[in-house]
Amino acid sequence: MFWNAPNTVCVIRTGLIPIAVALLWLNNTTSRILGLALIVISFLMDALDGYLARKLNQKTTIGSLVDVIADRITEYMLWIFFSYEHIIPVWAPLIVIPRGVLTDSIRSIAASRGVSVYDLPKGRLAKFLVTSRIMRIAIGGGKLLLFILAGASMIWSIPGSWVFWLSVFVVIVNLSRGIPVIAESSQILE
Repeated sequence: MFWNAPNTVCVIRTGLIPIAVALLWLNNTTSRILGLALIVISFLMDALDGYLARKLNQKTTIGSLVDVIADRITEYMLWIFFSYEHIIPVWAPLIVIPRGVLTDSIRSIAASRGVSVYDLPKGRLAKFLVTSRIMRIAIGGGKLLLFILAGASMIWSIPGSWVFWLSVFVVIVNLSRGIPVIAESSQILE
């Protein structure tokens, strides 16, 4: 069943992002603060949908797919918006988005063949980069902090170098988690 609690949260959190972007686009401090708040709420709801899926025993294949799609819509809209606004360097989404499309495609093919994404990386370093809690926290927390800082810089005076270097960090972590998946993809693409 599609309309369970976790999927409903996923759909709602995804719908918040276009509203957040529209509010940030307005040249009004109050609307920008509300837009920034919606980004934070959306990221918190991302944690909530996973929690609900586990707690209510509503983990499903369609739910996993909805979660990934919601994550990508959220993050791609924010990458594109903040680079359009010249807050995040334009090269960042030009790296992150194709990497995400490629690795998600590989993961989809792997899943269709019964291979978990966690089974793709073979070496210890590759497994650490792709599957470890610390790397998942680094990428999730890094993106959350980056998008909050980018949104906050539209409201308050924040050094652009902070956003730039956080963008560099997030792109490096993003690539380091994607390269093992891409490198090991030949085993499932044959």
